[in-house]
Amino acid sequence: MNEYYDDSWRVAKMNEYYVYQQQRPYLFMESGQLQFIKIRDKVKAILKIAGAIRMDKAIIAGTGGETGGVWEMLACVDRLVEIGELKEIQIENVAGQYRIFIAGEKLEEE
Repeated sequence: MNEYYDDSWRVAKMNEYYVYQQQRPYLFMESGQLQFIKIRDKVKAILKIAGAIRMDKAIIAGTGGETGGVWEMLACVDRLVEIGELKEIQIENVAGQYRIFIAGEKLEEE
């Protein structure tokens, strides 16, 4: 390996994975609340038209073209499940970005 090139950060990143409980505190910060509201509103609009939404589309819809932390965006969607606004369709061995959601009980009440 070149002495000027250090890719040890790649190995560290590969060993990290998304854990909702670790990302959850972000949702209660001002920036997290703003992102949560943006994603929630876009997801609700898409559900009215399509009836279901995939995780990758939910986080893309909520960004408005902005970049952000993917784990924070995943946490926003998982929070919607936690509070009953979304319900996840259980599918075995599905990659995280392909998880599918429909309106939860609280969203259906609106």
